[in-house]
Order: sequence, then structure tokens, then C-alpha cells
Amino acid sequence: NLCFVSFPVNSLYVLKANKNKSFNKAFITFRNIANQKKVKYKNYFEYFSDKYFNDADHMNDLGAVEFTKLLLHDCFGEKFWKLP
Repeated sequence: NLCFVSFPVNSLYVLKANKNKSFNKAFITFRNIANQKKVKYKNYFEYFSDKYFNDADHMNDLGAVEFTKLLLHDCFGEKFWKLP
């Protein structure tokens, strides 16, 4: 299984990126490629609040754990992250 992912960033990064049309074009391109190749595409760019970040694009320990669980679930299903 293949899953394309746009990784999360903090609110300041989002604010600045949204002023740049290239970011939105990139997300559209990622979605189109995923559709053409029939693979999943998950966009988490604006998903998490700032409390999950150490800086603009590096998650802290809490963010890393929460994002990993979410990503594995969304891309591959519960079986990949649910422990007994």
C-alpha cells in the first residue's frame, strides 16, 4: 500500500504558506497524482494546533505520537497501530 502525505506544520507556517499560491498548486498536484495512481493522499498540513510543535515544522514528542497514530490509521487502517 502506498499513501502520499502532506505533513503538518504550525499556524505561522500555514499563514505564510497560504499567501504563496505555489503551496495550493502543490496540494492540488499531489491530489491529482494520487488519483491518477489510485493511491491514498492525506493532507495534514493544517491539522494540528501549535501545542504539538517544537517549531514551525517539527513536532514535539506529543505531536509525533499523535500524528503517527493518526497517519497509520488513516493510511493503513487500525490493524497497523492498535496494540493488544
